Amino acid sequence: MSTFNSVLGEPVMGLDQRIIAVLEDTHLDSLTIKQIAQSLDLDERSLVRAIKPDQDLRSLLKIYPGRSADGELLLTTKKKFYRTASLTYQLADLFASHRISLDDVV
Repeated sequence: MSTFNSVLGEPVMGLDQRIIAVLEDTHLDSLTIKQIAQSLDLDERSLVRAIKPDQDLRSLLKIYPGRSADGELLLTTKKKFYRTASLTYQLADLFASHRISLDDVV
C-alpha cells in the first residue's frame, strides 16, 4: 500500500501504514484514538472512518483491555500487545466475555 512520490521517487506511506507506525513507535503500550489522530494530524472522525472499512488494517489492530485515565478506548497493534502487555492484561483479554469492537466506535 506504499506508493512512490513522483517527484523524489521515495516511498510514501499510506494511512494504514502510518497508523501502524504511530502505534508501534510509541513508548506507550497503547494510544487513544485522539492521540493517534493528533499524531497523524487528522481529526478523530476521519481516523475512525479510515479504520472501520479497512479489514486488513483492522486485523492488525487490537483494542487494549484497559481504558485511559479519561475512560477512552485504547488501541495498539496485536503484535505489540503480545510483546508488551503484562500477563494480567493478556489474561484479562483472553477471558473477556464482553469484547468491545471497532464497530462500537463512532
